[in-house]
Amino acid sequence: MTDDVVFICITPVKNEAWILPYFLEVNSYWADKFIVVDQLSTDRSREILNNHPKVMLVENKKTEYDELYRSKLLWDLVRKVDAKKRIVMALDADELIPPQVIDSNEWNSLKKLDPGSRIYMKWIHVLPDCDKYYDIGELKPFGYVDDGNEINGKKIHNDRVPSNNNVNPFLCNEIVNVHLGYVPIIRNYKKHSWYMIWEFLNSENSAFDLNKNYRKFIGWNGNSIKVIDKKWIPKGEWPEKLDIESEDLTWWDIDIINWINEFGESKFKKLDIWDFNWNLIGQKVNSKRNIKDPRSLVDRLILYYIKKTKYKKNNLIKIVNSIIKTYWK
Repeated sequence: MTDDVVFICITPVKNEAWILPYFLEVNSYWADKFIVVDQLSTDRSREILNNHPKVMLVENKKTEYDELYRSKLLWDLVRKVDAKKRIVMALDADELIPPQVIDSNEWNSLKKLDPGSRIYMKWIHVLPDCDKYYDIGELKPFGYVDDGNEINGKKIHNDRVPSNNNVNPFLCNEIVNVHLGYVPIIRNYKKHSWYMIWEFLNSENSAFDLNKNYRKFIGWNGNSIKVIDKKWIPKGEWPEKLDIESEDLTWWDIDIINWINEFGESKFKKLDIWDFNWNLIGQKVNSKRNIKDPRSLVDRLILYYIKKTKYKKNNLIKIVNSIIKTYWK
């Protein structure tokens, strides 16, 4: 029997056992099905997912990082779900839609949207104290009423849902996407270090731009930091532990050590990744290299300047930024 409306959560996973039980528990309040593409996880992720009755788990055997490829896998699976209307929410494993909003008129109105509708939500970046969040000041497309439209993009930093300019977007006031990825500080530092190096090696951005785009805790505008609304917190409380131990070895760590061994520390001396002892991580993966911070005094001063000015705008800063981008290569 074909269902009238099915809510589907699509999620890419790689070694997310630290948060998956909570992710599945909370998002099960609204999701009829989870479609998960796992990319060669080596922790308990697959075990956790296989034991959940709502999860359809598929393996992504591609070893290289490619967001578009995994998105196509996810959306191909969405089209195999038998339903008259498929409403898809594209979440990462460290994100949730609060159960408290599921009974709202706004949530019920999603069922009436036309196929091809993009669903825009506020992106709640929870800060480490779990009492405040960073407001990016815009809504992002995390939902889609499926119409079979193809998803497009690049290997990194794409919209998670297809684009359909012929259908009006739905802008949410109550429904939000709560992002917990910034809560575990050390884990986030490693993750963003990986992104910075990957983009640098793949010529996505200059070192200057990467340092401005990442390390968002540093220099955040106080006006953008706001108090968490209690209705966004499932059951009125966060789980006892959202963090992981600092000594845990992540897949990002292994990739970073391999890149340092391949290219040398100096290749990455202009990236803000050195407030961390990568040599200790190297020892854990049996690297024989004695990894040291390669930054010169000039590099340190420029990185300090970027931290202090990344959210400030005036003509002098624009001039200085232009000079740095021209000569700091």
